[in-house]
Amino acid sequence: MTLIPSEASKPSSNFTSMLIMALPKIGKTQMLLDLPNSLHIDYQRGAESFGGVSVNMLSELEKLKQAHIPSGSDDDPPTLLTVLREIAMELREKKAKGEQYDFIILDPLTEFQRTALLLAEQKYYASNLPDKIKNITDIRMDLEWGKGYTFLELASIQIIEEFLTFPKHCLILVGHPKNQVVIKEGKEITVDDLDLENKVKGYIVQNVPVIGSLTRRRNNENWLSFKRGDNALYYGARPDHLHEKEFLISKMVDGKLETYWDQIFPFITKPKPKSK
Repeated sequence: MTLIPSEASKPSSNFTSMLIMALPKIGKTQMLLDLPNSLHIDYQRGAESFGGVSVNMLSELEKLKQAHIPSGSDDDPPTLLTVLREIAMELREKKAKGEQYDFIILDPLTEFQRTALLLAEQKYYASNLPDKIKNITDIRMDLEWGKGYTFLELASIQIIEEFLTFPKHCLILVGHPKNQVVIKEGKEITVDDLDLENKVKGYIVQNVPVIGSLTRRRNNENWLSFKRGDNALYYGARPDHLHEKEFLISKMVDGKLETYWDQIFPFITKPKPKSK
């Protein structure tokens, strides 16, 4: 078997994961729900006002808790991890039937991390570490020498890599930025940072090939930028059609949202305008 290719390959415009960083209430959820054949996994009840295929994690958890109470079961009560595992099981079954979503959206990562913390705790108790703490409050704080952060990183990687296998085209992660002061050329500057624990953030920014910043301009327009400026630590994109570019991705026209996702995903076919 020959591993070395006989000729150079052509650049590809395809990518399997993307991170979009945006402030809350900017309109990212509504425009993401407009992606065709997409599943939105909502951690903040952000999709309730819009149409689209969305799973409200908090509402589904409440349903499971209500069903658990009258059962009198000795099993542990359901958690956000229980809900996410149910979703993953359904997605595996759909994939086995050839019924994949084109896009799956985890929104937002800051709240998703709560689920990863639950899995991190399970991983800790399943490990061979001696003298385990019986009641974990926060694994990041309760374990010495940063061990809790390592379990959180492993848990986050496990969930993200599993969900990467479900969509046909792309897993979209939504993150919130936070300000961070760094020293550049001897001067303090404020940059946009991703609001996640460092170990989890490090894995994401190293492995996600497309990272963009969503901003509001001219009141009714959202622009998605992959330009890496002085105030951006991570923004950028490897595919040539996105590299160092920015796009008008959505705007309100006569009270209706229009989106232009075909600029990011060229395989999306926009509907033809209706003839008058």
